[in-house]
Amino acid sequence: MDFTSATRTYSIALDRDLFDQWTVTRSWARKENNLRGKRITHVDSFEAGMALVQAIARMREKRGYQPA
Repeated sequence: MDFTSATRTYSIALDRDLFDQWTVTRSWARKENNLRGKRITHVDSFEAGMALVQAIARMREKRGYQPA
């Protein structure tokens, strides 16, 4: 799931890692330069991961990001 604002991009992904655990990966970047960041959060289940993804998506939309 990707989001954009006038100056930034934000991406959220729910995946399994090499140890078969669910993870939520958040990535962000500025459009004008190469400043980037990433955060990986381990979750207990697919359902918990989806709940986290939806909560993050709501926060991004509140802050003015648009779905890409």
